Amino acid sequence: MIPVAEVLSRILAAMKPLPAETVALPEGHGRVLAEAVVARVTQPPYAMAAADGWAIRAAETRRLPIRLRRIGEAPAGKSFRGMVGPGETVRIFAGAPMPAGTDGVILHDSVRVEGDFVWISAAIGSGENIRQPGVDFKTGQIGIAAGRLLSGRDLGLAAAMNVPWLRVRRRPRVAV
Repeated sequence: MIPVAEVLSRILAAMKPLPAETVALPEGHGRVLAEAVVARVTQPPYAMAAADGWAIRAAETRRLPIRLRRIGEAPAGKSFRGMVGPGETVRIFAGAPMPAGTDGVILHDSVRVEGDFVWISAAIGSGENIRQPGVDFKTGQIGIAAGRLLSGRDLGLAAAMNVPWLRVRRRPRVAV
């Protein structure tokens, strides 16, 4: 009689990974990835506000308090057209691209608004409250390694990476 461990070892030694096939993204759930998923886009594609507030030049907060003139607004997903110069600010919402000339977002709760002017009494650093381009992933970056059993979370990541098709291992057919 052959021990169970040896039988399993002989069976597994004879097995080879099945060939790969291409499936649409929704069909990938529960499948084993044959080739790594590589990002086809950069996310986020541009520097964007990570919170609601005011887009400013962070260096201007070195001498406080400071009064800045409101010159516009950037709603989520929309750009402010134009340049923000010294002494100016733009009302910005999370997800909006950072206006030219700005490098920080001071939170709305940290300022006092008086008509077209915004009073700032707290300093911030360059890059504060900003999501930089590619912080999630960059074009060409591997997002999911080959050999992974794909979950719904993985499919969501592949979709965000603009990958509509997956190379997965063919499902085995087993007969007893």
